[in-house]
Amino acid sequence: MLDEWLKQCNNRIITNSDLDGVFSAMLLQKYYGVRVVGLTNSSDVIMAETWDDFVKAAYIDMYMADQCIYSVDQHVIAYDNDECVALLGNKRKLNPNLERRRSFTNGFTRKFPFSTFHYLIAIMARDGIEFKSPSEWFTRLSLRADDAASVFIRYAENVDDWRRYMNENFNAPPFIGESIDYVRRLDSPGELKTEAERFLNENFDCETKDGGFKAISDNGVMNRNLLKMFHYVAELFNIDVDYLDNIEYRSIKRDTMRARICTNISKDEIISYAYINSPKTNKAYNFSCTFKKGRNKSWEGQEVEKSLQAS
Repeated sequence: MLDEWLKQCNNRIITNSDLDGVFSAMLLQKYYGVRVVGLTNSSDVIMAETWDDFVKAAYIDMYMADQCIYSVDQHVIAYDNDECVALLGNKRKLNPNLERRRSFTNGFTRKFPFSTFHYLIAIMARDGIEFKSPSEWFTRLSLRADDAASVFIRYAENVDDWRRYMNENFNAPPFIGESIDYVRRLDSPGELKTEAERFLNENFDCETKDGGFKAISDNGVMNRNLLKMFHYVAELFNIDVDYLDNIEYRSIKRDTMRARICTNISKDEIISYAYINSPKTNKAYNFSCTFKKGRNKSWEGQEVEKSLQAS
């Protein structure tokens, strides 16, 4: 399934520029021979090798609102059950929360508790490909992707529920079960997170604790620290990414917004989006998006009521 899905995009991908995106991209390169042709900081910048790649490549660890674009991620992207069903019918979109009807209004606290990297490993297992960790350090570092290690402890009941689901529907991917058990055997799981964050900061000068970069371009080429991280993770996978050294990127920059909303925002106004907190939370924001054009600044931090219909 994943092999055919990637072929529809000529095995060209645009990936998120954090640890989860890099691990996911290198996994797909090793097992499916994809070429990383672009990057996004999951915020205001997307850059790609050619202009065609912006609409023809598959986006990894970032949901794209355009229903014609291929994307795979693990964020909450449906407002309610009806939208889960509608989005699930689009085979260009791969997202585990859609499969189990985990939406903003009726399942946010039971959403997929792993990273996009883990989701891709589960899809591979369903396709008959078993992934094995090359080393303990590989496992430890991968567990910082999307803060997976912390989630395994803090939301144990939901993690176990999803583990049962994947055992029944994804051929029980061993790496995921082994990773959960590994974390739960540790005397101090929090030290794993601290260790990974320190390593990412000291070696790649990451701008976010999850191994992310806000500035992904340096005069048309990849940020040198991000490039260094790609090379490092590629070595862990025993693959080569020298082709990334010389790519000159085309870039688009757009406005972003975070807000509290009570219904979904119109899909024809935005490039990408995700629900980032439960509707019951007291946090200032529960929705994040990137606009196609200019931002309506009056929406920033406000409740937004827009059409639920997807374009």
